[in-house]
Amino acid sequence: MSLLRLNLLRSFQPTFIRTAKTSDIPADDDVPVESSETTGRERSLNRIQLIGRVGADPKIGGTQRHKVVTFNVATNEYAGTDAQNGEVKQRVDWHRIAVFQPRLLDNAEKYIRQGDRLYVQGRLHHNMIKDKKTGQDQIDTTIPIHRRAQNVSVDYIDRPYTLQIQEGQSSLKDGVSMRLYTNVSCQLRAFWFVNIQDFYGEIDSAEFRMALHENRFLKEHCVHQQTLNFETPGDYVQRIEFSDAENYLMRNNQIRRQYPLILVVHSLIDGNSSNFFQLPIQISTLHVKSSIPNDPPTKLLAQISKLANGQSLILQDIYKPGAFTSEDACAICLTERVSYVLLPCKHACLCETCFHLTEKCPICNNRVVSYFRI
Repeated sequence: MSLLRLNLLRSFQPTFIRTAKTSDIPADDDVPVESSETTGRERSLNRIQLIGRVGADPKIGGTQRHKVVTFNVATNEYAGTDAQNGEVKQRVDWHRIAVFQPRLLDNAEKYIRQGDRLYVQGRLHHNMIKDKKTGQDQIDTTIPIHRRAQNVSVDYIDRPYTLQIQEGQSSLKDGVSMRLYTNVSCQLRAFWFVNIQDFYGEIDSAEFRMALHENRFLKEHCVHQQTLNFETPGDYVQRIEFSDAENYLMRNNQIRRQYPLILVVHSLIDGNSSNFFQLPIQISTLHVKSSIPNDPPTKLLAQISKLANGQSLILQDIYKPGAFTSEDACAICLTERVSYVLLPCKHACLCETCFHLTEKCPICNNRVVSYFRI
């Protein structure tokens, strides 16, 4: 089988099934040894690799709805040399492979043929089963080869300003604390108690940017508005307050149809407004904690970036394992630079080499469904 064929078939998702003898069952008192030095961050490795030849053309089975393609792969190992005739002895093991994933079934049926050389990689799983003929317990050992994580496309945008909310220090009574990093002169606008439906109607409008420029944005749909100018780039710590916020909420708390606070950051509007119409506009929606019993704490609900072409992008945070290693170092090898962000957990924690050696995030142990590179 050519190298090209071997590489092509590496993406198949088979399951290798092999039944062990009852004598292979672990003893009841055989338990994992836990060291006193073990920590919650300790990880282990469960990985099986097979390289072998296909014994016969694949067989198609299953039902019309749940199709399966099966075939056998043989692996061999050196078993010594015959003392009399010098013949090399080999031990051959046969492994049953089953392909279930719909996307791969047709490829397995088309391209796998008797004598082809395949590479199979997976994880070792043990399940106790009862033999139908003897009634004895046996261990069913399987190697499921999970579908590889999918590379997803992401949009990289220029963010001249970054807004961080100090959630633990913010409430309607005491005001909202924030930190603003900006590379350009900018303006921050705060809109208190904005009708949710009207808010999305205005940001989706083709007139959104012009309405903001002319100070018409949300003017009729908020209770109070504030504007702060930051004329030089820098790092700013700011607190904004609405003195009547608690009283307003007490009078209008029957049905919550409003965002307590919306923050909009954009390029400073001055004599030359070219930056205002070219740079992204960042919009943040917040829940702000009140004195009402059981009211949730202050929380940033969403961040939206409005581009110059009118497109809206939801901004997502990614997380680095800076608590126990260098912020830019891989969480496994601790030496190479992080280059992969894992999804759905959004942990940026793996380098190029370690990413291809694991199927789960080393931080949260969740399975990696998709990823993107940074």
